[in-house]
Amino acid sequence: MSLTSQVARNTILQVVGKALTTLLGLVVVALLQRYLGPSGFGQYWTIISYLGFFSVIADLGLYLIVVREISKKEADPQKVVGNVFSIRTIFAILILGISVLVGFFLPYPHIVKIGILLGTLSFFFVAMTQVLVGIFQKHLVMKKVVIGEIIGRIVLLILVSIFLKLKFSLLSIILAVVLGSFANFLIIFIFANQYVKIKFLFDFAYWRYILSETWPLAISVILNLIYFKIDTVFLSLMKSSEVVGLYGAAYKILEILVTLPNMFVGLVLPILSYYAFLNREKFIQVFKKAFDLLIMTGLPLVVGGLFLAKPLVILIGGKEFSAAAPIFQILIFAIGALFLGSLSGHTIVAINKQRQMVFGYLTVAILGVILYLVLIPPFSYYGAAIGTVITECSIAVIGYVIILRFMKFKLPYKLFLKSLLAGLIMAGFLYFMKGTNVLIQIVVSGIIYLAVLYLLKGFTKELILEILSSKKEGTATEIYPE
Repeated sequence: MSLTSQVARNTILQVVGKALTTLLGLVVVALLQRYLGPSGFGQYWTIISYLGFFSVIADLGLYLIVVREISKKEADPQKVVGNVFSIRTIFAILILGISVLVGFFLPYPHIVKIGILLGTLSFFFVAMTQVLVGIFQKHLVMKKVVIGEIIGRIVLLILVSIFLKLKFSLLSIILAVVLGSFANFLIIFIFANQYVKIKFLFDFAYWRYILSETWPLAISVILNLIYFKIDTVFLSLMKSSEVVGLYGAAYKILEILVTLPNMFVGLVLPILSYYAFLNREKFIQVFKKAFDLLIMTGLPLVVGGLFLAKPLVILIGGKEFSAAAPIFQILIFAIGALFLGSLSGHTIVAINKQRQMVFGYLTVAILGVILYLVLIPPFSYYGAAIGTVITECSIAVIGYVIILRFMKFKLPYKLFLKSLLAGLIMAGFLYFMKGTNVLIQIVVSGIIYLAVLYLLKGFTKELILEILSSKKEGTATEIYPE
């Protein structure tokens, strides 16, 4: 099977699996929003966003380091995974413990503080799950990750449905989240042991190497986090739970959409890491194809989001959340930046330029804090959304500047122009389809976009046939030779 076919098939599999998990997740979110209302959902979103802030700090960039290290030609997967698993466990316990302590000193309602305490268990399991995903990415068997995610979401949906039927409180919902995360972790742990025997290793010399490699990335992740998650934290401290709930309703859709590029780039990262210093031409070829695909998929989401914002938020949360539509129309511009930024962020790791990126993250983190402090008090959730768009665009640009200067090539632009034209034609159809069922609009506009792009030769029949081909050419073993 060709390299393009392997990556594409894994991406398609993940997209199908993610579509199912997203559907399950959307059902859960819809149940919560309709049960809790904007204010109650705001408390839920505060708990999740607050813990998300600290869980990213606990990551230390170890997930990307695992993918890079086990993708190396001379890698010892047992040594890499065992030691990083130990490091992740210690730091997750430490950082999430600090989050509970800090939370009790913040001016949150008592139920939010207890929710933070209980919710740390969920984020601990998520942290431990994530560090194992690199194993499946290396072997291009992401279907097993998809299975774990689906089982976790099913557990969550069943428990939430039962708890809401029994009219349980917000804390019971957080407990359901914990149990869903545990189910996901358990499945991933069992599958991962088929490739690498997971056990705690304490090779402190190797720990020093990993930490020396990851500290620039860890700082970058923390700084990245400041502008990516601090908006909700600031909003929760400055505004009411209802305001946070409306912002969270819009932001949740953005979070769902951004999983698409992260899945794809996660599969491309091992390939970029392998070719980065081995075959520059092949590296550039893979990078450009990835860039084109992200342009092709990201642009219609931005266009569609502008037209379908209101029916989408009402479909999910009900009319109580209709005020979230204009917030989402602002945030949708961050999607384009997040799509392209996912590639630049991962590629920075592949070419080992984390240290150079630290200054960029520091600059944007400072910019983000200033923007949120200035914009949130007078403009509330609109200010938070505008700050998010500006910071995401800024960090994406900085990443590409570093990559292009180091690898010395130019970005392709022809597919962008074709995608833009196809997107504008799609926008025209969406304008005249106003009032039609939102699901029908999504399907029809997607077909129109792809049809126009195909006619413009944005993608070819040969590429589709290559993806569907089972020809044995460049297997995973050849990509990562032993």
